[in-house]
Amino acid sequence: MIRLDSIIIPNLFQLIYITTTKEGIIAKDADWLEQAFQAKEYVDTGYPAAKNWIDNVAAAVETESAKKIIAKMRKTEFTEWYKGLKRMTYKKLKK
Repeated sequence: MIRLDSIIIPNLFQLIYITTTKEGIIAKDADWLEQAFQAKEYVDTGYPAAKNWIDNVAAAVETESAKKIIAKMRKTEFTEWYKGLKRMTYKKLKK
């Protein structure tokens, strides 16, 4: 526990890995999803063996939202998130 003034805050690291709490389950699923997205990038760039890791993550996640995200991720290319974005526009600072 961390104490700030009169407020006691639980150790967030411990909370994340206590997967019996709702917050812990969500945090762990987010961690798994990050791993799955990294594996997806490997698969899409020519390392098909990384698909096994995506399958393992899909079996490990617990929340419905994480399951939906993995299902959608499997149907897209890892670069799809930036396709169709408008060209970046910016103004240079005047000297």
